[in-house]
Amino acid sequence: MPARLPLRILCMAALCTCACTTPPPEETTPRETPLEVPGDCVHGTDHPAQLRLGYPHGGIWQRGQGFEGVGARMASELGLPVETTTSVNYSDVVRALVDERIDVAILPALAYIHARDEMPCLLLVGTMVGDGEAFYSGHIVARRDSGIAALSDLRDKRIGFVESSSSSGWLFPMHRLLDLGIDPQGKAGLAVALGDHVSVLRAVVSGQVDAGATYYGALKRARAGGLDVGSLRIVGLTGRIPYDAVVIRPGIDPDLARRIAEVIRGIRRDTPDGWAALAPLLNIDGFVASTDAYYDKVRLVRDELRKRGAIR
Repeated sequence: MPARLPLRILCMAALCTCACTTPPPEETTPRETPLEVPGDCVHGTDHPAQLRLGYPHGGIWQRGQGFEGVGARMASELGLPVETTTSVNYSDVVRALVDERIDVAILPALAYIHARDEMPCLLLVGTMVGDGEAFYSGHIVARRDSGIAALSDLRDKRIGFVESSSSSGWLFPMHRLLDLGIDPQGKAGLAVALGDHVSVLRAVVSGQVDAGATYYGALKRARAGGLDVGSLRIVGLTGRIPYDAVVIRPGIDPDLARRIAEVIRGIRRDTPDGWAALAPLLNIDGFVASTDAYYDKVRLVRDELRKRGAIR
């Protein structure tokens, strides 16, 4: 897949200040693996006449600007109709999987581990790749003219978050702030839930909140949508987060599941068909096979926040 990291680094440099820190070294790519049924799970037998692909719009992936091209590519390769549907939030996509209203889903990291908790037999197809990497970093941003230059300046400030099922828009930034002794939930009105990444960025730009939790892809899409993200600076990074997981619900026939996995893993921006499928997604390059263990870091952060009482 094409490595476009220099562009990302240049874009981040335009926003970042000396307050940004380099995340510690860690595993940077998921481990390749064939599609396997987890643990002692029984192989499914469902072979639907139409597949349903679901994903959360999250203010980033909108209908017509999201994974419709991926669905069309699946339909062409599999010879099956594929319906793509968006959900209002991450938890709705998980619920649609549990209720078998969708067959394949694209889930942000935290939503994936929630889904795996509810559905231990969930099949992991792989991990999304953006800007040449299977991980990304959460950003905390503030207006350049706000006087906020570092995370330590956020004490007693209003901070916009996405929703509690968002990795970069809630889980990782909350963990980072608590490590610094800053508890946005400790005083009423300081932690502001705004629902999606673009709403967070709009709120920071407009001054509704003093800072906001988001990630690079949201900044890029907001810029493309005309939002003045140049008025923002990155005041802190939250560490590496695995990109979204692609999953298949338990019950799907294993041969069909393997075919679905092969098609999705074969969608790459550096091919004509892959370019067409991924064009609306801006910085997404394709998908790579991975294991459930690749998402263990997200579990550790979630469990630590539970112990601290930050997850209520």
